[in-house]
This record gives sequence, structure tokens and C-alpha cells, in this order.
Amino acid sequence: MPHLERRDLATWSDSDWARCYALHTRAHREQGTTARSLDAYRAAQLAAANAQAGPRSWIAREGDEIVGNLALTLSSAVPALAVLNLYVLPEARQRGVARSLVVAALRQAQSDGAQLVEISMMQPDSWRLCERFGGRFERGAAQRMLRLANASWKLVDAWCQTGTQRCPVTCLQEIERLPDALASEFLGLHNRAWSDQPHAAHAGPPLTLDARRDQERSYERLGWRWITLATREPSGVLSGMTDILYDPSQRELVRQNFTGVLPEHRGRGLAKWLKASMLRLVRDRFPAAQQISTVNADGNAAMLAINDQLGFGTPIHHRTYRFDLAHLRDALERPCPGERT
Repeated sequence: MPHLERRDLATWSDSDWARCYALHTRAHREQGTTARSLDAYRAAQLAAANAQAGPRSWIAREGDEIVGNLALTLSSAVPALAVLNLYVLPEARQRGVARSLVVAALRQAQSDGAQLVEISMMQPDSWRLCERFGGRFERGAAQRMLRLANASWKLVDAWCQTGTQRCPVTCLQEIERLPDALASEFLGLHNRAWSDQPHAAHAGPPLTLDARRDQERSYERLGWRWITLATREPSGVLSGMTDILYDPSQRELVRQNFTGVLPEHRGRGLAKWLKASMLRLVRDRFPAAQQISTVNADGNAAMLAINDQLGFGTPIHHRTYRFDLAHLRDALERPCPGERT
């Protein structure tokens, strides 16, 4: 049985970071995505740990190798909800590793006052396991990749042209570091569009200027580019937006984040115009980029259709399950002869 330990990132050695990064890259390969660089991974992990009251992550070791990892966060959107992020190497599954990691996290979450727990899984076997332990399906999402060489560039050009024809007095505005003078209007757009998306109850609290500045500083320290395109109406109102992240240490990949249009401005092709214009920007600004990754809620039919037309590949589906924490902990800690997870 692998040895379980709680991570203390502040005291980790370079070899520990390398072993955990190897696990991280295995997880990405299994789901067909590309991991960020080791430096970016390390910086992001440290930033996340510093944002909480002490480290909340556990690893399972087998000799010198790290075969499993679990991170625990407390939800800022739903009171008393703990969120688990779990990965175990395929060759270490069915040996009790996941069970041990989850039990350790549940004990901590319960002492923190959590009453509910959520976990997202991509393997159908894991979905069935969640249901067997009393998990309730909450929502689904799909991660998709677009190879720029396979993008429908004629359609991209057509959507850009149609956007300017249908909205001749609407203009595109590029934003990187948000100007103070634009902050109130931009935050209003972001929060209204964000709260209108599927599963908005799980999307977290409204974005504040302080949180935006913290994100900007974090990405600047990493050397990342965070670029937003917004549509501005002749009245001066910002009506829609889309944004990307670009990590120069991982030049082949661009991450597409949130795309949203205010309800009163829908039906004019703004989302298509924004998505197409951002694809052009990526192609022209970052010539080494080969792929764009994005995640869509299963219920977001309009954005799923847009991404289908642009040429995004087969979706990798994730399901999120919610459990009563005490019930799940009791089920996992109860001896079950012959059953292993």
C-alpha cells in the first residue's frame, strides 16, 4: 500500500516537484490535453496554497514515485462545500489509493466546517463509482481542443465580415491590463454575463477590481499574456467579451477562457464575431501556437454549436458529483471486504 502524506509545498525539494509534475503531465496525457511548464505549474500550486490557511493537498508515494494526488479547496460560491481534485496513476488504481486520499481530505474538510463535497471525474467507471457511493450528478462539462491548422478559417473570415456588417457602429476593444477608467464598466459586463451562464450558481462570487488586479499581477509574474476582446456599442456600453491566456513557456497552446454576451445584445452575431476575431488575433500575435483549449458547460448549446462550426475536436466529458460529506466519509471508512477503490 502506498504511503500517504500531506504536502507542505514550502518545504518541498526540487525532486519532489519533479515527481509531482510527472504525475500532473500523466493526468493531462490521459485526457488528451497539454500540461503547462514545470515553472508555471510550480508557481500556480504555490499561489493556490498561499491563498488558503495552510496546505490542503495530499500525495500517495510508492517508493520514490508519487502515484496519486488530491487537492482540497473550500468553495467561495456555495457555503459549506468542499471541492476535491483527485488523480491516481492508472497502474495504481484498484488498490485503495483513491479511497485513502479522499478519506484524509474528508476528515480535513469536515473539521473546516464543510457539509457537502464535490468531485469531477472524466472516466465512466468513476461516474458509476460516484453514483454507487451516493453521489448526485450536478453538472457536466466538455473540454475541447482546436488545432489551428484544422480551423475553419473561411468561416472565421466570414464571421468577422458579418460582424462588421451587422453591427457597423459597434467596435472591438482589446484589453490586457484593465484601465482604471474602464474598470467599473468591464466588471459590470463580466459579472452580468458570468452570472447568466449555465451552472452560474457554481461559478463563484462576482469579480471585484481587487481580484482582477491580483489575477493580473499573478499572470505578469509568470510572464503570461491575458488578453480580452470586448465589443463596445455606440452608447459606450460594453456588450460582450472573450479572453485568452498565453504562456510563453508553452508556446504551442493558448487557453480560451470565458465568452459571454449580455442578454439584450444577443441575436446579432457578437459571440461569433468575438470568437472569430480572437482566433485571428491568436494566429497573428502568437505564430508558434498550434492549439486552443476551451471548456464548455454541457448545457451551453449556443457556445457548443459555435465551437463545432469552428472545428473544435471531440469533447472530453467531465461530470461533477455532489455528496453529503458525513455520509460519504462513513461509507468510505466502513470496512467493505473485497471492495477496493
